[in-house]
Amino acid sequence: MPKWVVLVLAVIAALLLCLQFFSTRDVSWDGFDLKLRLAVSADGGTRLNVPPVGSVTATTHSIPIQIEISLQEVELQALSAVLDGAATGALFMNLQQQLAREAALYVISLMLATGTLATGIVLAANLRHCSYLITAFAGGMVMVAVLASSVFATYNVDAFDEYALDGPVATFPGAFETLQQSMDQLEDLRRQMRLLGANLMGLYEQWGTSGGLDGFGQEKFSLLLVADVHNHVPALDFVRGMTDVYPVQAVVDLGDLTDWGTPVEARIVDQIGQLDVPYIFVPGNHETPLVVEKMDSIDNVVVLDGTYEMDGLVLAGFPDPSAFRQAPAEASGEEIADLRDKYRAAVRDANAMHPGSFVMLVAHHPQAVQGLEAMPSVRAVLSGHTHRLQVRETDDALHLDPGTTGASGVRGFMTESETPHTALLLHFSRDADSVRLVAVDSIALTPDLDNTTIKREIYLPPSP
Repeated sequence: MPKWVVLVLAVIAALLLCLQFFSTRDVSWDGFDLKLRLAVSADGGTRLNVPPVGSVTATTHSIPIQIEISLQEVELQALSAVLDGAATGALFMNLQQQLAREAALYVISLMLATGTLATGIVLAANLRHCSYLITAFAGGMVMVAVLASSVFATYNVDAFDEYALDGPVATFPGAFETLQQSMDQLEDLRRQMRLLGANLMGLYEQWGTSGGLDGFGQEKFSLLLVADVHNHVPALDFVRGMTDVYPVQAVVDLGDLTDWGTPVEARIVDQIGQLDVPYIFVPGNHETPLVVEKMDSIDNVVVLDGTYEMDGLVLAGFPDPSAFRQAPAEASGEEIADLRDKYRAAVRDANAMHPGSFVMLVAHHPQAVQGLEAMPSVRAVLSGHTHRLQVRETDDALHLDPGTTGASGVRGFMTESETPHTALLLHFSRDADSVRLVAVDSIALTPDLDNTTIKREIYLPPSP
């Protein structure tokens, strides 16, 4: 038999053996364990296996090689993140990028394995000359590279529009159409939320930005107060729509930006980095060190852990103790007591460093600042966690809770939840020697966006 025929057969045999026995690769991605595998098939396609639910198969390419992606294991927190954040778009973008990286590493490892095996077969055939060995090794690598390039060139993601179902999932043929409709609806919701935020602020502009606040000081500025977004990206689209149009000096977020604090959810901070105003953040009990660290890395974000001064306005706030854990939890009574001591010390420091300032206590859990409103210079107490919009005035201070800007998160969107998206817009006046809060607007949007309400409460200056 001619030696070149032996070389060709060695390369083909090496490729088939590698596909049969060495084409499996394990991939870990944000709590998901996946298994990638190539197999010779009469029709080129991609098969997604999700045991025990079943599998989805589509004819995605013309090369007779089947790509199998199997879910081996998933952590509970990662699964919850998917349920809460799959529709944000960031999840699927990350999955695509991760698979692209893994595919490149997979092809390189398969090239090396095929080249090595082809060389071994040539040696076994007693073709020991250096040129034969080099040719076999290079031929094996080139064969895999050509095969991978052909699959990539003909791959068609849109082929999943016509899929085949196997296993229990085949009993529910409308499941994927329903999921796609939900994704489309959520993308439409994102567009509407941003447009609604811009239009709402346009209404403020028509009021002359003051809306009846004339005569309350020489300079006016506003803060947008949000809380409990719970990984619901459309809520941040609404915030962005507002800050794009209305002269908000800063956004104050009272925590629970995420649900589980997983790496998947942490990508929501990319939306915040696109805002053109400072974003002052008090981590809540649904955050994790990963989320806090990523927020701290964003240029326009201030992770509040002490005091933050804004030309006479002082915000005193600290992360919820549970934000330093790896999973959501409620702070203990002892932790809450220690946190109150921190707030007391922060107020005393603010009074010493910025005498006469307008001090606002900023917390996620209301118990952390309970009973501190009587301290000198404290004019407002801001907290979240309850998911209930509240504007309440006492003899000592104004108590503000923006409710839940994210409604019930993506889970609420997928159910019949009636929880509205809520936020507060705080209007201040600044004179030469003082800052005071002159009005608070309560903003509420129904989940279907059919009804938007704004309630303004004006706080008159004390009588001379």
